[in-house]
Amino acid sequence: MRHIIIFLAGILMIFIGGCSGLTQVQDSVTKFDQGAHTIATAQVTFFRSAQTADCNFHFYTRALEYSHNPNPTPGVLPLMAPCDKSSMAITDDQIALRQNLLNTITLYADQIQAVASTDSDKTLSDNARDTAKNINDAAKALHLTGSATPVATGVEAAVIAITNMVLNAKQLRDIKAAAQEQSVNLKNVVSRLKIENINLAKHLAEIADNITQQFETSIATVKRDGILVNAQGTTISRANNSQVYLLAITARQMLLNTPPAGIAFAATNGSTQDPVTVAGQINSALDSLVQANDSIASATTGGLIADVSDLVARAQAAQTMQTALAK
Repeated sequence: MRHIIIFLAGILMIFIGGCSGLTQVQDSVTKFDQGAHTIATAQVTFFRSAQTADCNFHFYTRALEYSHNPNPTPGVLPLMAPCDKSSMAITDDQIALRQNLLNTITLYADQIQAVASTDSDKTLSDNARDTAKNINDAAKALHLTGSATPVATGVEAAVIAITNMVLNAKQLRDIKAAAQEQSVNLKNVVSRLKIENINLAKHLAEIADNITQQFETSIATVKRDGILVNAQGTTISRANNSQVYLLAITARQMLLNTPPAGIAFAATNGSTQDPVTVAGQINSALDSLVQANDSIASATTGGLIADVSDLVARAQAAQTMQTALAK
């Protein structure tokens, strides 16, 4: 009898330990899913902020050209004219394409969470599956990147593989196998987003640098020999030191208020808001997403918990910065 009790106790401990491990995995995968969605939100906010910054810089350029026009009556400069988004560093259509890549990532994370759940039905909602099918069809038609280059083709193939996983979810039973199978595909999609983030950031940084130099040159010119004129072009007076001072303050404030492309601004925590730094923070979060997925595929429970915690922290930090810059 004593042997039977010991045997049953051992079975109970194994059962409890197994449930504990399963619960930890499920909890980590839920956080993995949340982290993926947080990154996607931060990423889109970055794109929209880049549009706003580019729009402001376009206006600053027009304003500088207007102010330097030798004609004293060159017409009215429309202060509230809408931006021409087709000429932006990133257009609405380009954001829509990138949104498909982000949706692919979040659909994948949603599916991994569904596989880890105890529900017998591993399929996502009809709306999610419709989204997956639309993205899958667009990828097959090479409509996600607008290019048939080797890099783009690899991304399209990765998107097709991931969305196929969502569309065929009834076949999925092993979370580890699913994560292993999609590891390379996830890395390809993330890699494409990272490259585009840095390219966009460098473009914005270049524009910001050019505008800054134009501001500095204009202020120096006003200080040296600038004059104030009336609407008829008649000289009123030379600009005094106070007016130059106000010009300098205004110019700096305009740059600081054009995130994420404004000048590097050191915050109290030592962070900066220059575009390359902002893009780098998002890319770091994307890297942590890949690392967390690799842990789902192969690492121990302890490693998974640590990597997912890192993912959540980096994703939240990226979202916090983007939210602050978007205000």
